[in-house]
Amino acid sequence: MRSGLSFFKPGTSAPARRRRWIFVAIWTMTAAMLMWPIYPRFAGIEPLILGLPLGLVWVIAAILIVFFALLWLYLGEDR
Repeated sequence: MRSGLSFFKPGTSAPARRRRWIFVAIWTMTAAMLMWPIYPRFAGIEPLILGLPLGLVWVIAAILIVFFALLWLYLGEDR
């Protein structure tokens, strides 16, 4: 019996582990995009991008990044 913190079930393949760690890195990056000190640099009204303020475009971009990362993670799961 193993003791300590375990992140994966025994028998999880190496590609699945790598894919999940990459997802965690992407999620962490997007969470940091929406926190101080990064977000306030992009929270201004100007410039307008497709008629939307830069702050809103920044948040939408973070949501889309996480969505596509989750889709990538889901499609790569072992059946």
